[in-house]
Amino acid sequence: MCILSEVAAKASGQSSILQDRRPAAPARRPSPVPPAGILFPPTRSLSQGGGPRRDAAILSAHTDHKPKEETMLELKTIPAAARGIVLAAGLLAAAAPLSQAVAGPASWFRGERVQGNGKIVKQSREPGHFSGIGLGMSGNVEVRVGNSESVTIETDENVLPLIETVVENGTLKIRPVKKDASFDTRNLRIVVQARALEKISVGGSGNVEVNGMRGERLQFDVGGSGNINVRGLEGASVAVSLGGSGSLKASGMAENVNVSIGGSGKVALGQLQARNVTVSIGGSGEATVWAKESLNTNVAGSGDISYYGDPRVNKNVTGSGSVRRAGGAPQ
Repeated sequence: MCILSEVAAKASGQSSILQDRRPAAPARRPSPVPPAGILFPPTRSLSQGGGPRRDAAILSAHTDHKPKEETMLELKTIPAAARGIVLAAGLLAAAAPLSQAVAGPASWFRGERVQGNGKIVKQSREPGHFSGIGLGMSGNVEVRVGNSESVTIETDENVLPLIETVVENGTLKIRPVKKDASFDTRNLRIVVQARALEKISVGGSGNVEVNGMRGERLQFDVGGSGNINVRGLEGASVAVSLGGSGSLKASGMAENVNVSIGGSGKVALGQLQARNVTVSIGGSGEATVWAKESLNTNVAGSGDISYYGDPRVNKNVTGSGSVRRAGGAPQ
């Protein structure tokens, strides 16, 4: 007896039971089917009246009012071909939300690029107290150390509101409002007024110029292809870290200097007179330093270290790198 035909007959009020005249198929192990709630229009062979849409409605209504065990038992009696159709349709329905999510706009995979409109405007902002600066976008930033704290941005009118300046954990973050956005403009200048600075970091391709940076512990990080230039630096401890192809240049005086290069970046500290210097290069970077008392070097790649002064030198070179003296003092 065809169970689905019986369901259709009961729902339509018929008293007779339609017989399935097809020969009985050999017994086989039932295949898994989706839950009773996932039903799709069956073929005409599943019932002899009402059409595919009526069959689907009747079957859905029937399974909704039966115990789970009985419903699953009846579903298992669906012919193998029909079960395949139901299973395939269920998989397609389950994959539909995922396909909609994946088929998003191309902007999900690459940053948005904004073209400047050419109308130059200037805006002054007061972000609050900060002791560090983090640049996360392209552009030129000039840092002036003094008695005030502010940010002045000069750029295209349509680009200005897309630049965010916010203080997080004591660091002034300068970045696009929308992550990974970039600006196609020739006019982008940022001036930062700071009372005191301890850390400057560049995560993109921007440039930072600093005048008169002083402190006990000063830290500089370049993680992209950006550049940092510091004039008039004075610090007891100076730490420099380069992880990309960027560069750092500094002049002034320091007690202890620690330089770490993990990429192809370049550190120019030949104008920074230091007492003790440690340099570690793990890539193809270059470093020039000025050490008066001690110089500890560690080169694990093809990097090169040049130094000024007559310090005690501790060399550790693995690879094709080199450590050489450039002279007694820079010119």
